[in-house]
Amino acid sequence: MKPTFFVISVLIGFNFLTITGCSGGGSTADPAAAPITNDNTGFDSAEFFVGVGNSDKITSHTRTDASFSTSCSIPANTTSEDMTCIIDVPEADLHYHGLEISYNVPESMCRYLSRETYWFYNQEVGYGPTAVRINKTVNDAGDVLSFQCSVNGGAVGACSGLTEIDVDSSDSTVTCKYDRTQIELANCCFGEYTLTQQTTNTDTAEVSTETSENKWGGDWKSCIGGAGKTNWSWFSRSNFPVSVVEDAEDGLAEEYKITSPLNATTDTWNLSTANYYTPATHTHDGYIDARSTNLPYFIDPVDDRDGTLIPVANPAYTFSCLDESYEIQNRISVYVREWDVYTDYLAYIASAGVTSDPDRPGETEPADCDGVDGNCNDKWDLDDFINEYLTGPYETATAALRRLNFPEQIYE
Repeated sequence: MKPTFFVISVLIGFNFLTITGCSGGGSTADPAAAPITNDNTGFDSAEFFVGVGNSDKITSHTRTDASFSTSCSIPANTTSEDMTCIIDVPEADLHYHGLEISYNVPESMCRYLSRETYWFYNQEVGYGPTAVRINKTVNDAGDVLSFQCSVNGGAVGACSGLTEIDVDSSDSTVTCKYDRTQIELANCCFGEYTLTQQTTNTDTAEVSTETSENKWGGDWKSCIGGAGKTNWSWFSRSNFPVSVVEDAEDGLAEEYKITSPLNATTDTWNLSTANYYTPATHTHDGYIDARSTNLPYFIDPVDDRDGTLIPVANPAYTFSCLDESYEIQNRISVYVREWDVYTDYLAYIASAGVTSDPDRPGETEPADCDGVDGNCNDKWDLDDFINEYLTGPYETATAALRRLNFPEQIYE
């Protein structure tokens, strides 16, 4: 059997340190990552807050998810606040300029600040089989009379149509289906396996067996997308993005700069920066595992084609105020929402959030929105991946189609 990971074993197995706060929230940090030290003194002493640092270049509005008019801030004397915030930005502004998330920590409010970034699985990921067996019969002339395979100790049968691997009968080469290097994508196949090759000569009755230990060779860092791909330097020993801890005792006033999608990828999507999504749109279960989730599939695939659990990626930009024991005292989770039509954004601002229509999937100019010609929705976000790209629910029934649930963006 392949390894089965539960949430806590995932964190430990991939060199994460779980930090559980008094508020009941959780965060992750890599014990091997060096903390950041700061000598900044330009902080605001009144509030722990998050905002937009490049507001001179983009139009935006920052709010809590509960109230249009409530700023994304926590007073300095507050504890146990777990806040979710939304940054609203017109799609072209976000696509062209990217985003600078400013964050402020008052002096003595937080001993440390932990930051995590948004990332997802850009390609189909999975663990290859732990054991592959190839049984081949030949004659003295070297003709291959039969060629059969077995995976993970199962029954020996045809080598074609296997769930997770392809086997070339001409040279017995085994290739994992999560390895897409043959089309210039990444190898996202993980784990180790034993390859046993048995050859029987029907003319001499001679049987030879060769066994080798191998690795599927995947690299998690090569398989991710989002800001964790474009603007993050902190990774676990297994190459997962992890949190970075900064000394905040003397206060902080910094910016996290995220590359514009225009300069980050070769497509026209805003997925690399915009992380807001509608949970009900993304509800799915695993390919084999029955666990249900409302995170986008490429953030939480649940499992691979054989049912091995896959660690959940990170859907939010997270800023956590920690005390001397790394307990979370306050936390701000940020979601960036892009707007398809500028006049819709202006109506949203003018109505103080009453009129809200950020997405215009399948609609065109000038019939459905302002403009002379083209689509109302020019740059796709997480919801558009289902509504515009897949045009339907995620594929969780056919193994060969599972890879369509991942963006496969080409990053610069």
